Amino acid sequence: MPMMDGSIADLWSGIGSNIQLLALSGITGAVVKAVVAPERHWRRRLAQGVAGGAAAIFLGPIIAHFLTGFVEQEVYAWLAAGFLCGYAGETAVLLLQNKLVGGKK
Repeated sequence: MPMMDGSIADLWSGIGSNIQLLALSGITGAVVKAVVAPERHWRRRLAQGVAGGAAAIFLGPIIAHFLTGFVEQEVYAWLAAGFLCGYAGETAVLLLQNKLVGGKK
């Protein structure tokens, strides 16, 4: 089995902390979304939250990659990307729910 060089090993060990940053910022986005646009039905809210979390974790790294050029510390890019993707994912599901179901119920 080939040995991993230092850069790949460092990248692999850093993935866990980046996921934690995305999860933390995604939860913050969910709280902000719940305060700004409360949902009466818990099932709709749960679906929005799951979609926001998935968007933060899976799309956040792509956005963070682009944001790293604009900030001095990479951690801020990851936090901002997670928050933005989480909030946008929740909003996208809300719009889809409103279109399919016909608005808030």
